[in-house]
Amino acid sequence: INEAIPTANIESKVGSHDFLSKTIKYKDKELKFNQIQVDRHVWSNGKRIAFIENKTYLDSCYYDRALADFKKIAQSLQQQKQDPGKIAFIVFAGQDAASERTILTYEAEFWYDTKHLTTNPDGIVPKVFYFLKNKRRSDKPLYKIRHELHKENIYNFVRYIISLI
Repeated sequence: INEAIPTANIESKVGSHDFLSKTIKYKDKELKFNQIQVDRHVWSNGKRIAFIENKTYLDSCYYDRALADFKKIAQSLQQQKQDPGKIAFIVFAGQDAASERTILTYEAEFWYDTKHLTTNPDGIVPKVFYFLKNKRRSDKPLYKIRHELHKENIYNFVRYIISLI
């Protein structure tokens, strides 16, 4: 992207080197959670624009976990007086292993749990991009079969990142 749009100055940081924290009150104590992060944190010109969780395949429990991490991030941003609705929450996965209804249900729950953290009237809606064609099948594992890239989804992912700049 930096070659196509030199002024974008895109930087992708490993989450473990670019983490957040949040504080909660529990039983008359204030507890601080450090190292809240996902796989990649994307910046453009010094401004955080996206959080990306990477998965080899995306099933319901992996998606639920990614959204739980995204929720912690959104809470942390809101505590730091930043609007999480101005930042993208993305899962970039190899293969789809969950039903469309399952994905939609988890997205709706995430939206419901985080909509109060943002001034964005649409709330916070995560995005999912798959970079391999076809659904995951246990009889055709990734390590045995060369799966075809879903080029259009990869292009859509890049277009989406560019739209965030």
